[in-house]
Amino acid sequence: MNIQKRENGKYRARIYLGEINGVKKFKTMTSSDKKQLMKDASEYEFNLRYKKDIVSEITLLQGMEMYISSRENILSPSTINGYEKIKKNYFQDLMAIKLSKINSFMIQNEVNNMCKNLSPKTVQTSYGFLSSIFKTYAKEIQLDVVLPKSQRKAKVLPNSQQVNAMLDQCKGTDLELAIILASLGSLRRSEIIALTSDDVFDTYIRIDKAVVHNKFNLPVEKSTKNYQYRDIPLPPFVIDKLKRKQGKIVNYTLNGLSDRFSQLKKKCGIDCTFHALRHYYASVLHSLGVPDRYVAERGGWSDVKTLQNIYQHSMDENQSSINSITNDFFNKNFGG
Repeated sequence: MNIQKRENGKYRARIYLGEINGVKKFKTMTSSDKKQLMKDASEYEFNLRYKKDIVSEITLLQGMEMYISSRENILSPSTINGYEKIKKNYFQDLMAIKLSKINSFMIQNEVNNMCKNLSPKTVQTSYGFLSSIFKTYAKEIQLDVVLPKSQRKAKVLPNSQQVNAMLDQCKGTDLELAIILASLGSLRRSEIIALTSDDVFDTYIRIDKAVVHNKFNLPVEKSTKNYQYRDIPLPPFVIDKLKRKQGKIVNYTLNGLSDRFSQLKKKCGIDCTFHALRHYYASVLHSLGVPDRYVAERGGWSDVKTLQNIYQHSMDENQSSINSITNDFFNKNFGG
């Protein structure tokens, strides 16, 4: 399959069908959406190469490999990496079995065993990938599997005093810049590692790329999640710090940043993840009355619904203030 951009701006996919009387024949498909075209062309090519009766004879392992291969240029490297890990670590007793021979009971047994050592989210994600294999290559097989329910964990968000304490401990380092970008700019860890001096302007930074691990566990650059790019206004003192850097703003790897932050929070006696700094940013804007739509756009969240889960875990410092206001109101009006 070959995909090229035409002069009219649309993309064309050519799929080789074979030779007839010595003449090569191709199926041509066009679309203005490159990703959708790649998906449609891959499915067409698969259906061309594998008839339905042949598909039912492929094993689960073959199905996973074909599914990953057909979407490798469509899905993000981190998603493909996740699929590869599932293929390598889970459902191992089913891998050599043909899809046509696998039933819900067998899958349920695998899920039950996974629940002993894995989180509900990991089990749900793994099953989601497996069910996609059946929906793609064995639609006639209807699965009926009970999955573990997600366990809602209280998110631990740092307050402003704790964020300042961590910044004081790492002042003048790249870790300071990373914490500032996450807590004052909502950047993801992957976006921080990808940020360069070319992305820094007089009053804002532009986020249009991220660094993630591919299926070989190597860092690769990709476009940002949910948005083509987003511009994030930052205070002058932050812009000044960033403009002192040339090239990469934070000279750490993804794991290097996580390790340094882990050491720092232990030193400060603070229990939170690096990602919680991003949630801190959202909570601050929410408490300041910034409309959810703007918070979502700045933070790169897909929709405002995603923010509701963050807001449910209010910062401790704001929670005590809210409690005081509420109690004062009722005491004044109903306290006699």
